[in-house]
Amino acid sequence: MTPPNQRNNKPVSGKSASNEDMDVRRLVISVLRNWYWFILAVVVALAIAFLYNRYTTPLYKICSSILIEEKNTGSPLSGNMNNGDVFQGFSLMGSDYNLFNQMAVLKSKPLIRRVVDELDFELSYYREGNIMTSEMYRNPPFRVQWEEGHPQVINADFYVSFLPGGKLELSVDGENVPVYDYLNDKVIKRLPDLSWFGEVDAGTPVVTDNFSFTVYADGNANYDLNNYDEYFFRFRTNESLADQYKKNLTIENVPKESSILEISLLEENEQKGVAFLNKLAEVYEQYNLGKKNENASRTIKFITSQLASISDSLSISEDLMQDFQSKNKIINISLQTEQLLDQINDLDKHRVMLETKDKYYNYLRDYIRNNQHLGNVIAPSAMGIDDPLLNSLIAELNTLIVEKSSLTSVKNMEHPKLKRLNAQIESVKNSLLENTNNIITQSELSLADVRKRLTYFEAMVQKLPKTERQYVN
Repeated sequence: MTPPNQRNNKPVSGKSASNEDMDVRRLVISVLRNWYWFILAVVVALAIAFLYNRYTTPLYKICSSILIEEKNTGSPLSGNMNNGDVFQGFSLMGSDYNLFNQMAVLKSKPLIRRVVDELDFELSYYREGNIMTSEMYRNPPFRVQWEEGHPQVINADFYVSFLPGGKLELSVDGENVPVYDYLNDKVIKRLPDLSWFGEVDAGTPVVTDNFSFTVYADGNANYDLNNYDEYFFRFRTNESLADQYKKNLTIENVPKESSILEISLLEENEQKGVAFLNKLAEVYEQYNLGKKNENASRTIKFITSQLASISDSLSISEDLMQDFQSKNKIINISLQTEQLLDQINDLDKHRVMLETKDKYYNYLRDYIRNNQHLGNVIAPSAMGIDDPLLNSLIAELNTLIVEKSSLTSVKNMEHPKLKRLNAQIESVKNSLLENTNNIITQSELSLADVRKRLTYFEAMVQKLPKTERQYVN
């Protein structure tokens, strides 16, 4: 009987190879027989790609980089001032305003709105050719001077044609066109059907109820005004421009774990994109400088109030010591008294530092309880406080506040994202308040211990000789 594994064991490799050869031959024959379809498909694909590139307005990606400075924060109270920078504790680039905070600040709506306000992007000039429409950011063939205090039609195209004798032909058409009040930053009405045509001399004001401007022809512009291109200009709101740039702006940490932020912007006009990124860097620097100055001013004010009482006590003590030495002719004191004085001085310095920190903790607790806007709280690092949990909670709170500031356009308090942020901010505030209360309890225990030790050494002072005891006192 033939074993099962040997049944029907016939060679098949030759047959398989033969079938594969036949399949390849059939494929080649089929391709050759229908070659014109393949050629046609390639031609159509190339034609579509050509037409797309020909008639589509190009979109440029403009990039810039910012180095976020991260310092080891010190403070006037921490004793870590070896590098001479007594203000490094006020830095916004350390643990309180970390890399992610800066990314949120750079893409926040208020900052981008400030950039747009300073760039005067609300008026744009365009050339409409046979192939595509392109924006003329630099050197358009005409300039428009407009009145900010007069209502202006927005999101509608004002066409400009150049006529002999320095005359201009202006026209605008549209449906449901908004009329905007730039001074109050709001739409005041909508025009269901707008159609206006006029012929004016260049430099003559054009004034209607819905718009007001003056068009000046630029004789130095490098454009052929006799060609078939059409020119137009358009008003837009800074609010819509800020939304557009926020959408097209990307902030990335490149490479990861570094202190470098790469900023990229998608923009149809390359020169305009470069101008925006340059102004963004400038406004961002001004913002950070302003926040540093505010933080420094608040911290200096707090420290000055504490130093005032300390300096008064030191001045009185110094006067008393000099007066006592003069009256009692004391030149040298015993070694025991000197050691006792050193111990008392060290403990007293420690007590003063603990009391100052304790006052800061109480300030922080009261600030959290009584203020809705917590963006101006004095950073713990500025007071020489190195509490990881406290620092992380304040950093998290700052991040949430910055993120919330980017939603200034959201007026509905029931908006899901706004509700989520408010809930997160409230949760972090509660955690911060609980942590601060715990720290205050520990701080008061530490102060009680230092005061107890001071009482012990003061008792030892009573055992010194009378003259030295009076001197120490």
